Amino acid sequence: GKLPFTTEIMRERMEASAGQVLIRAGASDGDIYFIESGRVNVQLNTPGMKPTLLRSLCSGAIVGEAARYLGRRRTADVVVHAPSAGLQSAASLRNSLDGLMAQACWIA
Repeated sequence: GKLPFTTEIMRERMEASAGQVLIRAGASDGDIYFIESGRVNVQLNTPGMKPTLLRSLCSGAIVGEAARYLGRRRTADVVVHAPSAGLQSAASLRNSLDGLMAQACWIA
């Protein structure tokens, strides 16, 4: 079966082409992506230099969660390396995720 995380929180389908930026360093949005197929690169982009690859992720990966949970700006770009599909956190449900995290932290 599917994980509750993907069925209740991640409701918006996402399809992306190679070169598309899913997450941009410095942004303060709260999007989280679950990669079902394809490949994305987490990289640092410095003006005038070649991007520094930090990690390459494929199906089953979740990206964007750290900045969301920590309430900080994005620290790296996430760029589609190969055509990818997956799920993106639904804007209307992001507060539900925050509530789940607050509850989990309180229980721990």
